[in-house]
Amino acid sequence: MVATVVTVPKDGKPGDEIQVQIGSGLGRAAPVRLIVDIPKGLEPGDTFTVAGAPSRVGIVIGDRVTDEEALCLDLRHTVKCLSVFAFVLTVLNVFSGFYGWVLLFFLFCTPIGFVGASIYSPALIQAYGALSIFYVFALVLALILSTLDYFASDSPETKYYMFYEGGEVEFWVFVVWYVFLILVNMWMAHMVTTFSKTLVNVGEARMKDLQDAKSHPQQFICCLRPV
Repeated sequence: MVATVVTVPKDGKPGDEIQVQIGSGLGRAAPVRLIVDIPKGLEPGDTFTVAGAPSRVGIVIGDRVTDEEALCLDLRHTVKCLSVFAFVLTVLNVFSGFYGWVLLFFLFCTPIGFVGASIYSPALIQAYGALSIFYVFALVLALILSTLDYFASDSPETKYYMFYEGGEVEFWVFVVWYVFLILVNMWMAHMVTTFSKTLVNVGEARMKDLQDAKSHPQQFICCLRPV
């Protein structure tokens, strides 16, 4: 057990809920952030002791969640939605003719994100995050090589960029489409890697305890909020 001395905030009063962190995170024990009630009879500036295990395993305080746990719940729902969106986007890219054969590989990677988020698996989410970053680099490389190849072509009428043949209009459609893909996938990779870090901080076991928390319905988020 780890005991932590908590000071009542200046605007706190008995019965108020406050978030406290138990443990320093040193060694193998990860710090735990919990919600506790200010005991009766205490005033701002007074202290009280909170004891807890240096692990989230088995720690369930009703279905109340901390800000970090709420973010993790929302990111879990978001990553599941994004993995489905990434699958559809990749299918469109495969059939567009623009490097579809290269990106077909990533089509089979998107289920990793969906399954990992569904079962709160840090390993699968970390793998999906790494693949998402690799995908962004692959898109950037494809755009750069195609642009260089296009402008290096000697044909005045028909340009060839890598394995796709087309004229000027097709080329600029390709450029716009790939810039869009790069920006969208950069954002998705950021959300996935953030979910991975948050899940590691909160703990797989704790999130499984809270996955059906009624006090915080999971929602899709487009941008990250501070915790």
